[in-house]
Amino acid sequence: MGCQGSGSLGGICCDLWRIEALGGLIKAMLDLTKCIVEFKSLPSQSIVACASIIMNLIGISHEYIASTTEAWELSSLAHKVNNIHSHLNKQLSLCHQHIAMMKHNEAYRTLVRLFETPHIDNMKVLKALIYPKDDQLPLFESSTKRRVNIETLRRKIVLLLISELEFSQEELSPFEFNV
Repeated sequence: MGCQGSGSLGGICCDLWRIEALGGLIKAMLDLTKCIVEFKSLPSQSIVACASIIMNLIGISHEYIASTTEAWELSSLAHKVNNIHSHLNKQLSLCHQHIAMMKHNEAYRTLVRLFETPHIDNMKVLKALIYPKDDQLPLFESSTKRRVNIETLRRKIVLLLISELEFSQEELSPFEFNV
């Protein structure tokens, strides 16, 4: 799209196109900066460093971008910044996946170590297996019909049953104990 035509209508069209290109560049820069902040833990004020460049492009007083070439340069720069942002987002996603995998592997190794080590108390193993989130009570005591803390299992024999939500009495019969 060029700034063709004579008169004020052609100039308005050209100005709108340049403003749109500049808006695209600013949005791309903000997106990229947010990604960099997350990726590198930089302060969010780092976008301010680009302010002088933007001010030079749009003019500090009443000066405006005069040529179509400069508007194309803005669009091209916005496209390049968007490409960098896309690449950094992909790298950030890969980093998050790697971190999650490492956490999963570490949790598994911790469980293996706990199972191989003799314990006087069952709490270390139970806390590793049943992790309460956000200080919620992780267990449900059926006799009182209320949630309880994991500490209620301290020094008790605990049988961990992992199953589907629905099971028959037949399936539970081997676990019935007469105390």
